[in-house]
Amino acid sequence: MIWNLFEFPPRRWQAEAVPLAMEAIRRGEAGIVQACTGAGKSVFTAAICGTVLRTLRPGWVVVVAVPSEALVAQTAAALRKPLGETQVGEWYGRRKSKDAPIVVVCYDSLRTFVDALAVDGRRVALYLADEVHRSSVDSVLDVVSEMEPATRLGLTATPFRSVEGEALRGWDSVIYRYTIDQAIADGVLVPFRPILWDGPEDTSATHASIDMIKAHAPEGPGVVSATTIEDAIETAEILTAHGIPSEPVHSRMSRKAVAATLDRLQSGELRAVVHVALLVEGVDLPWLRWLCMRRPRSAAVGIVQEVGRVLRTMSQPDAFGSKREAVILLPHATPILRSMAREADLDPVAAAKALREKMEEEVDPVERAETDPTVRLARSVGDVRGYVEELFEAVARLHQIDRWDISEDQRQRAPSVRQLQDLTRITEDRRRWGGRYLPERHREAVAALIEVPEVLTMGTASDLSHLLRGLRRESGRRYRAAEAKGLPKAKRFWKGVTEEGLPDVPEALIEAADHVRRAKRGRGA
Repeated sequence: MIWNLFEFPPRRWQAEAVPLAMEAIRRGEAGIVQACTGAGKSVFTAAICGTVLRTLRPGWVVVVAVPSEALVAQTAAALRKPLGETQVGEWYGRRKSKDAPIVVVCYDSLRTFVDALAVDGRRVALYLADEVHRSSVDSVLDVVSEMEPATRLGLTATPFRSVEGEALRGWDSVIYRYTIDQAIADGVLVPFRPILWDGPEDTSATHASIDMIKAHAPEGPGVVSATTIEDAIETAEILTAHGIPSEPVHSRMSRKAVAATLDRLQSGELRAVVHVALLVEGVDLPWLRWLCMRRPRSAAVGIVQEVGRVLRTMSQPDAFGSKREAVILLPHATPILRSMAREADLDPVAAAKALREKMEEEVDPVERAETDPTVRLARSVGDVRGYVEELFEAVARLHQIDRWDISEDQRQRAPSVRQLQDLTRITEDRRRWGGRYLPERHREAVAALIEVPEVLTMGTASDLSHLLRGLRRESGRRYRAAEAKGLPKAKRFWKGVTEEGLPDVPEALIEAADHVRRAKRGRGA
């Protein structure tokens, strides 16, 4: 039995999912196993690869595809532990070892790898795609088609509906599901305890975070989220100045520097690291005790991805003792986070289940893979900020709208609690919403930004608030001027801003607007 290769016996879901996956492989079915973040997909992957390896013929190879170079190294190391050093190769950048029977490759390097296999005359026995929701794009699908794998298996933590006609392209069905609430109930993940900010509304997100960390964060290492790299750097400095030793971790740092910073965090030298997208994928930090969502979250998909990273269990106690729960600090009390906190007070498993169900509602069953639009927006934060600034300036030139005068450093900080609440109030009052006076594509883009505050900074939030209020005031001024001229009531209303002179809407924001529109339609909004 394959499990004798592993240090620990399999978890319940792993023992159940492996035979189901192998049966699907034998039938030639392109099946998907969905398992939540932290469930132990690397052990499952090793069990599948080890089983296939026992009957692998010469000239054939098992390909494990992952989204990033960091995950190539991490996955390869996890596979070598039970299967052996010589059984697993890596293919990315300058590390290209294709002769092993199992090769881990990132999606961006899949093309060169398939070409190299063709030169050697080797065939693919199993194509195992991790984070499969990231692979159903034309560039990857075309390469996989040329690869002509004999069998396929997909893994994902992101849920989607799999009824007929709604599966991801290139895949047949979901053959097994293991969700975040099941994992907490099984003890695979620790329960989480959300804590909401209950201080003054005008407190900045950073200072609310400082107060919450000092009052509620348990002993041990934690993570604080930021909106941009510059914001992460500045926030780490502010936290340190307030007695919370912190360092930023971001994509401009080398892997060696990131690893060294995380080592300092784990040892207790640092109290926290501040990141932009550290917890999105490819990071296994079971020793984390708490998380501060300083970067606001409103989408359930993003919340589950981030929260899931600090729910991992520890195999044994560390210097800070055993890990029995994860504390989630919430400076921004969005409606979904308020609901999550209320549920968690009564039953952590029920709270996780409600969050998971909300996430599943957000994911549209479409022909291509749907990922959280806030992730794409987060990677395009510069484009989004530039768009908002250009939109504000274009409209302000015509309609005399004033901007709040703040420094460039302030503009890059996370928005305050009051700013986000203000934007929500402006949006909820549909009759007084200034966005109705923008052309449709800009109106939808602005609405999407307010729905996904993760990508807002203090500057963009300020510009949006002043823009929407200014448009509302302009409409009232024009109505009164038309009334004074004695025009009929029907002719007093202003139709709004024209397209002329307005900036292009960034592609990532167009996609997010489409996602928000479909989600509202699905809720009957």
